[in-house]
Amino acid sequence: MNIPKVDTWFFEKLEFLYPDVLSIKLVEGVKSGEPEMVLSDTDNPIGPYFPVNVVKQSQCLRIIFNEVISFHVIDESYSSPKEKLDIVKEIGPVRKCNNLDYKKYVQSDSIVEQTGPQEFSGYYIWTEDQTLFVLATLDPEVLISDEKPDTELERSKTYFSK
Repeated sequence: MNIPKVDTWFFEKLEFLYPDVLSIKLVEGVKSGEPEMVLSDTDNPIGPYFPVNVVKQSQCLRIIFNEVISFHVIDESYSSPKEKLDIVKEIGPVRKCNNLDYKKYVQSDSIVEQTGPQEFSGYYIWTEDQTLFVLATLDPEVLISDEKPDTELERSKTYFSK
């Protein structure tokens, strides 16, 4: 399946279905054709920059992980994964990574190494507003969804310079 090329993705929803299925909904962020000035922390305008928004026509993706061991969601502004991720595979917006620090954290703070499955992988999903980390034994399925985006949801302000 060809995942559409979009300006960016926003996180919208996550559902964990017991015992081990994780469903994530992402929505397309569309860059405006009209630049605007943006106020900085000092109330001085900077820019111009192009606002990025979720619109009624934004496409949606569903990412389905089966056999999930662990997951973590963190506000993107607080996230600081390694500068150079060791990406072994890209599945749409999902990056399968070797040596993911999140995987090391779970291994150090649990008994998954002794009692868990023989092999599992770390996955990284970056969006404009959230960063998601997932440990699972199987690669996810990424599907184009016919769901509609929630345009009423207040999202973080995002701007592109070009």
